[in-house]
Amino acid sequence: MRGVSLGYGDRTVLSGIDLELERGAFATVTGPSGSGKSTFLRAAAGLLPAESGAIERSFQRVGWVPQAESLGLLHPVSALEVASAGSARRGRAARTEAEAALEALGLAGRGASRFVELSGGQRQRVLVARALVQGAELLIFDEPTSALDDASSVLVREAVARRAREGATILYATHQPGELHGLETHRITTGGGGIQCEVLAWT
Repeated sequence: MRGVSLGYGDRTVLSGIDLELERGAFATVTGPSGSGKSTFLRAAAGLLPAESGAIERSFQRVGWVPQAESLGLLHPVSALEVASAGSARRGRAARTEAEAALEALGLAGRGASRFVELSGGQRQRVLVARALVQGAELLIFDEPTSALDDASSVLVREAVARRAREGATILYATHQPGELHGLETHRITTGGGGIQCEVLAWT
């Protein structure tokens, strides 16, 4: 991002963003509620155009995990169908991979359940599973553990850590950056209409 401003209509949320992340970086995004974390992540995912400046991405595949309550998915699809959507594989291979991702996130046996009938925390984990099977080079998580209990949060962090060790670049919004101790290479803080980026380790 070079000289980027982001906002909605006539309301600018973030401005003056200059940021470059190397492949393999693990950047947490933290800041007070309403400070622009989700806005920044949506722009990074290609879902929100810049008001000004340039956003360049060298990634062919991007996995996006929104907060579950923001997903307007009301169709009677199963958890497995959601998890396997966008998989880099096809047919039975896609289903098998999605089932394994659901199991790793504590949702074994819930694949046939309708997505809309799951709890908020279960839906969030299904969305994490969907991102994990996409084979994405860049994975973007918007507070993926915010609706989860401690045990489920650990499962999500372990799954994200595996993808990071496999070489994926990670953007991960959280109110508790310390929960990712040992993984962070960068910490991006939103606030005051802009961002600050602290380099914690080199990739």
